[in-house]
Amino acid sequence: MADRSRFGRLLRNTRVAHGLTQEELAARARLSPRAVSDLERGLKLAPRWSTVRLLIAALELTSSDAADFVAAARSTAADAAPPANNLPADVSTFIGREWELAELPSQLSTARLLTLTGPGGVGKTRLALRLATRVQPRYPDGVWLIDLAPLSDHGLLAQSFAAALGVRDTGHRSMLDAVRDRIASQTLLLVVDNCEHLAAPCAEFVERLLRACPHLRVLATSREPLGIAGETVWRVATLRLPTGPATVEELSAYEAVQLFVERARATLPSFRLTAPNAVAVARICRRLDGLPLAIELAAARVNLLSVEQLAARLAASFQLLVAGRRTAPSRHQTLRATLDWSYELLVEQEQLLLERLSVFAGGCSLEGAEAVCVGDTTIERMDVLNWLGRLVDKSMVLAEPDVEGGIRYRLHETLREYGVERLAARGQLDRTRRVHAEYYLDLARQASGPLVGQGQAEWLVRLQREHDNLRAALGWTLEGGDIETGLGLGANLWRFWWYRGHIAEGERWLSRLLQHPRPGSRAWRQVLFGAGRAALHRGDLALARVRFESLRALATEEGDQRMQASALSQLSQIARDEGDPGTSHELILQALAIHRQIGFTWGASNDLETLSLLALQNRDYATARRLGEEALALVRDLGDATRVAFVLASVGQVDLEEGNLATARARFGESLTLFRELANPVGLARALYCFARLAFAEGQPERAYRLLGASAAQREALGYEFT
Repeated sequence: MADRSRFGRLLRNTRVAHGLTQEELAARARLSPRAVSDLERGLKLAPRWSTVRLLIAALELTSSDAADFVAAARSTAADAAPPANNLPADVSTFIGREWELAELPSQLSTARLLTLTGPGGVGKTRLALRLATRVQPRYPDGVWLIDLAPLSDHGLLAQSFAAALGVRDTGHRSMLDAVRDRIASQTLLLVVDNCEHLAAPCAEFVERLLRACPHLRVLATSREPLGIAGETVWRVATLRLPTGPATVEELSAYEAVQLFVERARATLPSFRLTAPNAVAVARICRRLDGLPLAIELAAARVNLLSVEQLAARLAASFQLLVAGRRTAPSRHQTLRATLDWSYELLVEQEQLLLERLSVFAGGCSLEGAEAVCVGDTTIERMDVLNWLGRLVDKSMVLAEPDVEGGIRYRLHETLREYGVERLAARGQLDRTRRVHAEYYLDLARQASGPLVGQGQAEWLVRLQREHDNLRAALGWTLEGGDIETGLGLGANLWRFWWYRGHIAEGERWLSRLLQHPRPGSRAWRQVLFGAGRAALHRGDLALARVRFESLRALATEEGDQRMQASALSQLSQIARDEGDPGTSHELILQALAIHRQIGFTWGASNDLETLSLLALQNRDYATARRLGEEALALVRDLGDATRVAFVLASVGQVDLEEGNLATARARFGESLTLFRELANPVGLARALYCFARLAFAEGQPERAYRLLGASAAQREALGYEFT
């Protein structure tokens, strides 16, 4: 009992030292003499913080003595029963969120209002309740939950607060005043859950309480901030996800996987994460973006479907997630209900922008959103940023920094699929996809020049970032959309696919486009050229020859000299690879003549490199060097860093054959550096091969074999053969 009455002893000793009776101190502190007596005797084990403050003021304590009073009160409170609260008990295990729970208490200690925001189903409520339970000892006057989800009439907002706090409506004053008076001097925490549908009136009510109650803290959950002074906003992220292949042990460390396994075992106690099912579980978690509600709904299906079946069905649609706990709020019983709840809280412009954003795959820039999401008077281009910001605030759109310091806007995959359905129901899906495809065709056309000159690195990064959107646009054109747009995309993207190592994927797109013959279209001929290059890179010389012979005939017929010369150049490479240097030499000279005649420097540099390699095969090193240096000078002038790197590798081969190992090393080193800067996997395979040859020449066979193995592994992964 001695420890538990520490505050009482300190109060008595301090009162006596000040020469006060219990009655005199009670009068000064505006307390009853009985209250002072009970505190000194230790009958009130946990004094209210408001009472402690009144006593400190009445005794006119110094800062040091006041600190002793507070410490004694905290010590006594820690030993007393927990403060009153109406928090619900957990009925299932709480998974993850360790970092948030470590960081948020300090946020709550400095912010009068802490608002947890995030999309529906991300777990805001559960995190808020777990946080409130953790910090409960800080609030001697209680922690009180006010759930606004069932409330539709904002006029009943005050009554909801009053009911949670046990404040009665006497009819003599407003409920706001009654609530304010009840907690004015108390140290307590209010957990205000599900504010989004009453955001404006809730913000006003909470702000008035915070102004009137200096020791009040509010922890709110909402899909958008309340937007009042003193608010700290914490965006609740989805659960951590596996991003690539991992062992069972490694997967078990991810929060999303932990939640799936835990909830699956609640449905099927025999369920375990094993090597055979681990890949499917990871696919499910990724498909659902780590969204806790969606994962829980999916896990509830393991008694009906294997995880492999579940993953396959979710890949096509999230309609499978239609049943949840009967006791859960209606908006959480199915994923669709959650999405409907969020969608219906949006105004018309927000709904329409959300729907149109759903045609983007992998997010978009502000410029992309402005180009694709306008088109009628409902949303003007100048207003897109404002509406985007509102959707971000409502946790419907993610705003994420990109590698260039800009911002990309993205929908969670489940919300994106929902938006597509809404857009289709509105009758605007095809129109929006058309605008989307046309925007990315324009982007691909803008990239075509820089991809063979200055700005190549920046455009390769940009196209890689937009690759999912480019795929979506191509898919639409091939699924009944505008095939001319698809041909334009393929015509301008084949070089990107080659430079970034997407050889097999690029050929699949180009081959599908070739099934829509437009021989009179230059774009179709460019697609045919790109498909021929892809076959050549794969080492399928027969298919490459068929494609380039067709291109040569078409280009000649149409008077397209540039395509004619390009076809001749590629046929020359095929002849060289087939061991026919004479034919190769004849064809490349024809190509070079045309390229020079029409002033196509890039093509001429390619032809000169081929001639240099043919001379090298004949051991005519002087000619090989001269032609190689000429090709190198041309591509340096153009600013085509990729071509510079490839030509450096070719000229370095001449140095190597002549025994100029130091010069060869320098050229190979510059080539490797460029390939690394450009993130060009095809070029890296070539550079590894060159360094392997150099290692043999330097008498380092073991190193050479390792480099050859690395080069071969890279080429095999890419499906690439040297030409």
